[in-house]
Amino acid sequence: FNEGKCAMYNGMSFSLASTLNVPSGQTEQRQNFNYPVEVIGHRGSLYSALENTSKSFIDAAKAGADGVELDVFLLKCGTLVVFHGSGGDEEPGLLHQYCKVEGSILDYTA
Repeated sequence: FNEGKCAMYNGMSFSLASTLNVPSGQTEQRQNFNYPVEVIGHRGSLYSALENTSKSFIDAAKAGADGVELDVFLLKCGTLVVFHGSGGDEEPGLLHQYCKVEGSILDYTA
């Protein structure tokens, strides 16, 4: 993990590892390339933890990822949820196989 490579947001710099409070000694070292390369954990660290969980995001940071990709939905009640079913962007998937609720995640979004 390249501690010097940090993202910028509103003038503040941060890294995925520091944002998730991963101690710097627990991150993997990565070769420093001559061109910008960013490693993005797709839904976290897919091979070490269940996708879209905080453990998966922390494991991605420990493995040296610069960020994670995840799908966040705003529900009608105002709650943010992370969800990715078996579908694509237009129809992200049905909820029943994950939480025994009928319908699509889109039926519950604001």
